Amino acid sequence: MWFAARALINDDNSQHEKSGASFAFPKGALIGMGVMAFCVLCAEGAVADWSTLYMRDSLRLPPQSSTLAFVLFSGTMAVGRFVGDAITQKLGQANVLRCSGALIVIGIISVIVQVVRPFRSSSVLC
Repeated sequence: MWFAARALINDDNSQHEKSGASFAFPKGALIGMGVMAFCVLCAEGAVADWSTLYMRDSLRLPPQSSTLAFVLFSGTMAVGRFVGDAITQKLGQANVLRCSGALIVIGIISVIVQVVRPFRSSSVLC
């Protein structure tokens, strides 16, 4: 690998002098996209780090159910990342955004009202 890396790295300093700075602060919409990505990844990290403990300690679910919840979360995240582009190309960006927003609202309302309790009522998971 070291030999391949040496072949790919250009040690010619004259190109660095001609191209200017190698780092520039982001501007405009890129800052907003960075903030949005940071918020999304913080929420995803919180679910990944704390969901099993919350379900086990606060909701008093058996360890199998709380672990299964984390596995389902991770699996749906992976599926979404694998097929997200294909769904967006088929349905269009606006429709995917509307459907995603609707699912988010339904999920938040379900959590707040505690109407949907799939892991508490399912005898298969216990």
